[in-house]
Amino acid sequence: SLIENHYRAGFSAEECIESVNSFLSSRAGEDFSALDVVSIDLTSGEADILKAGSPATYILHGETVTVIGGTALPVGALDKASYSLARRRLYPGDYIVLVTDGVSDVLPALPETIAAHASPNVKRMADGILAAACEIGRRDDMSVLVTRIVK
Repeated sequence: SLIENHYRAGFSAEECIESVNSFLSSRAGEDFSALDVVSIDLTSGEADILKAGSPATYILHGETVTVIGGTALPVGALDKASYSLARRRLYPGDYIVLVTDGVSDVLPALPETIAAHASPNVKRMADGILAAACEIGRRDDMSVLVTRIVK
């Protein structure tokens, strides 16, 4: 992806977003996209969490769920990039959970649902969160991505 290529080339998070935003906003028509990026330094455990027009990101550490929200518009919606950037330190055993708005809209108690479905098997955890959302009702596309930090 364009964002991944920028990171691999050594661009900062801010430079990545500005470049992609410039590209999208310069195209004719309504060309914009929600953006949800987590970039982790595997040596230090430091993570950049970039959000633009996307639901909250959740970090499960032990039994505590931290919610990292963003209020920015999707990239490409404005000439100047609007995004949220949070930096967090991650530890072995932590989980990062990203969801689409189809999931977050139907699960108001998403942090509790995440904690209840914690599992060393990230596929099982993601499937459990998705199943909980589907039980309530499908109104939009629903996706769940779970990543676990291991040593």
